[in-house]
Amino acid sequence: MKKSCSNQKGFTLIELLCAFAIISILSAFAVETFVKARQKTRSTICISNLREIGVAWQLYINDYNAFPSEEDILVGGDPTILFGGNKGNMQLDVTERPLNIYLTDNLQSGVELKIFHCPSDISGTIFGGSVYDELGTSYVANLYSTKWNTLEGRKIDSILTKHSRIILTGEIGWLLQAQSDPATVSFHNIKGKPIYIVVFLDAHADSVYMPKGAQSGSNWQVEVTP
Repeated sequence: MKKSCSNQKGFTLIELLCAFAIISILSAFAVETFVKARQKTRSTICISNLREIGVAWQLYINDYNAFPSEEDILVGGDPTILFGGNKGNMQLDVTERPLNIYLTDNLQSGVELKIFHCPSDISGTIFGGSVYDELGTSYVANLYSTKWNTLEGRKIDSILTKHSRIILTGEIGWLLQAQSDPATVSFHNIKGKPIYIVVFLDAHADSVYMPKGAQSGSNWQVEVTP
């Protein structure tokens, strides 16, 4: 004779609540782990991009022995932005940005150089969308103006500052911070602090923290021979 199922004990409300709580905690850990892994992957890609851009700069310097200035940009534009990258919403085509020729064997109008896109540069920036879509590059060069003691127009032989200490190119936020610009763009954060990935003059890439208004004696202004 079969036993009745009516005597089988079910889960109590407390047991069910405990089970749901455990599942919620495990889910939260899984999401946090996924987010951290995604951020790490994006940072790794960004570092790789800037290393390649750093190598391209070395080739450019070997050819010209100096960094570009406004006069070297066809439209007389700002070399900080127009040193390389894609057209974006700017007027300088990909074929007219001086560094691009060192980053592809197929430089022609319409070619997209994705190496200038940081994968964390998505939306919600000072331009509304991504910096990359607006400027054609997520990165800016340390070529803002000679009055700021940057690399603009400098001959490489005139630079006295140790090359491993001087930022060459990096995510746009580092320059905004250094110049106390009211706008803030940060693609990466560690414990609430904005971190910027940059490549230095010796072509090594790293993450740096740039405090607001970091000017004299910082890692982006250079000393040169008189």
